[in-house]
Amino acid sequence: MRTSTDELQKRIRTGENGRLGLKEVCISGGKVTEPNQFHLAAELAAFANSQGGELILRVNDKNREITGMPCDYLDEAEELVLQACDKNISPPISMTIERLMLLNDSDEERPVIRVEVERSFTVHQSTGKYWCRQGPSMRIISTFQLSRLFFDRLRLHAISIDQFPVMNARIKDLDEKLWNRFQSHRCSDTPEQCLSKLGMISKDENEIWHPTLAGLLKACKNL
Repeated sequence: MRTSTDELQKRIRTGENGRLGLKEVCISGGKVTEPNQFHLAAELAAFANSQGGELILRVNDKNREITGMPCDYLDEAEELVLQACDKNISPPISMTIERLMLLNDSDEERPVIRVEVERSFTVHQSTGKYWCRQGPSMRIISTFQLSRLFFDRLRLHAISIDQFPVMNARIKDLDEKLWNRFQSHRCSDTPEQCLSKLGMISKDENEIWHPTLAGLLKACKNL
């Protein structure tokens, strides 16, 4: 979905849609304060769970003004995107990050960050929920729609059935000594965070963690 800067500027003028998101970045006290990691992660996951898309950082989503990112904060803003993906999306999405120079209304070049997210081959969770893109907005996927999304991507050989939660199983069914073999010894995450990143647990529609089939096969002694 690579686009030229001219094409991108034309799309920005028409505003947000299902494939394009615009995000202002707030800088205060010498650091990037908005957007926060959780909201950013939800937006990126929504693109991945839908048709894919682009998120442009430091373009006002209300008036579509290209305000641009001060060059001293480009690294910090890019790291914010990486951390949002790594820590708050399960499983992590595949994305491309690049820095571009776009012209504002005064024909002055301003640096922005463009994050491209392709339509995913799996289904991603963020902030404990599954999100999708609907027009210029994101929303939580309903239980019925989530079931259809899982099965549609399974039917397209996009995901494996071993990613589905086993509803009558509990986290305690997984042996810590067995699943610990698959994680880094430096990991400081909670057991739930570790198991989620490993694809060994997943939440149901009531936000309750259950082992996945993969988790049971890898870390359950009683199978």
